[in-house]
Amino acid sequence: MRSLLTAIVSGSLLMAAFATDTQAANILAYDSAAGTSLPPSIQGTGVTGDNLARGPGLNSASGSSFNSNNWTVDGTLADAIINQDFLSWGFTSTTPYDLDRLSIRYDRSPTGPSEIAIQASFNGGPFATIFTDDSVSASGETQLINLFGPPSVSSAQFRLYGFQADGTTGTFDIEPDGNFVGSADLLITGSIIPEPSRTMLVGLAGLAALLHRRRIWHQH
Repeated sequence: MRSLLTAIVSGSLLMAAFATDTQAANILAYDSAAGTSLPPSIQGTGVTGDNLARGPGLNSASGSSFNSNNWTVDGTLADAIINQDFLSWGFTSTTPYDLDRLSIRYDRSPTGPSEIAIQASFNGGPFATIFTDDSVSASGETQLINLFGPPSVSSAQFRLYGFQADGTTGTFDIEPDGNFVGSADLLITGSIIPEPSRTMLVGLAGLAALLHRRRIWHQH
């Protein structure tokens, strides 16, 4: 009987492990458009997304996309951080996620920043560089960036810094029509981390308790 009880408990733990299989999901997305900031076009289960916005060092530039100027002329990433020349986005969530990928489409004007760096902060941690492009195209490019954050993310913040511009009037924009999801031009994907199946575990625990009581009764 003891071996049967052990098998039931072991089986319940194994089933709990299978019950935590992840589910692919779109976490957060934005459609590029003119404006001072842009609300998310997609927010996944439990997700509250921040607006796509500019840091204090940047200005809104003309055009039909999310376009900005006043980027750091020449300089380095450290200078851009000091100047607060960045685009920002992010989310908090009541549902934890394993992050998968950041997909983004962008370009610059001929005098816009020729180098960018994207930094990320996960679960309130420090910002760290996750991607660099030291030759930003003036004709548009799409980047698919793997995200190697912690295994369970409930909040994430991103900043895209630009530098090595030839002049303050040079622009950089999130390019429209990335089509990652519908018309999304900036997209974060990942996997939902579900809770174990409590119903299954409660049922198995009840069966184990019943067998345990029977064993005690037979002993008497």
